[in-house]
Amino acid sequence: MDHLNDKYSNDPIKGVLPVLFYDPRSYWYRVEELSDRSIPFLIFNMAIRGMNGVVVQCNSLSREAKDVYFIRNDTNDFFAFSDVIKMPHTEELKNELQIEWIPMVK
Repeated sequence: MDHLNDKYSNDPIKGVLPVLFYDPRSYWYRVEELSDRSIPFLIFNMAIRGMNGVVVQCNSLSREAKDVYFIRNDTNDFFAFSDVIKMPHTEELKNELQIEWIPMVK
């Protein structure tokens, strides 16, 4: 939770228990990870916490990407799990995230 920019952080009543007023739709996270071993844990951790964001499996320096996952919790329920959506390898997504797709070996 981003306490610095949270609308309830300066409220003396709601600032005491901010988790009760947490709305997952108000926060967006973009994370990057290269490791094939770590990516499932990253996705799982974001999904069980009801977060919203995008997970880019890429090399952060060369911008070569294997996959992109959209993590979505479209409710205001912070106890709800997020949906995990594997995104297609499109030109629009490549341009938006400033990545280069790694050719998949069949």
